[in-house]
Amino acid sequence: MIFGPNRDRKRDIVEIVNEDFAPMSDNTFSKYLYDRRTKAGLSLRELSRLLGTSHSYLSRLEAGEQSNPSTEFLLRLADVLHIEDVAELLALFGADPVATLPPAQTYFRRKYGLSEHDAALLAHLVEDYAKLHERTSNNNQGENSNVQ
Repeated sequence: MIFGPNRDRKRDIVEIVNEDFAPMSDNTFSKYLYDRRTKAGLSLRELSRLLGTSHSYLSRLEAGEQSNPSTEFLLRLADVLHIEDVAELLALFGADPVATLPPAQTYFRRKYGLSEHDAALLAHLVEDYAKLHERTSNNNQGENSNVQ
């Protein structure tokens, strides 16, 4: 890192340490965030830019000094880092992923700009599919236990 005339040398050193070393905290989210960020090959500054948040906030999260990210932030993080299991990420904070989601009809209306009618229809179709899938899974489990 190059130290410019307007830069604080101590702050630069802290940034270098934050960029190059794993968090010193035992905080599970801190470790998770560090692991996912480095696996993605992103620096703190790159990830903060992609998330639209400050570098210092992200650095404090990763160091375990800040521990209250919003659900919206976590969802953006999951999107940027391509985290498939958002429930796992939310569970690190004791959040119930189902409780953080709006009702299906509201979600479809907001996400896809559907009319009330179309959003209700789609929500109903998804609920029917989920019930069918659950019955099919239960039937398959029963058949598999009979085979063994």
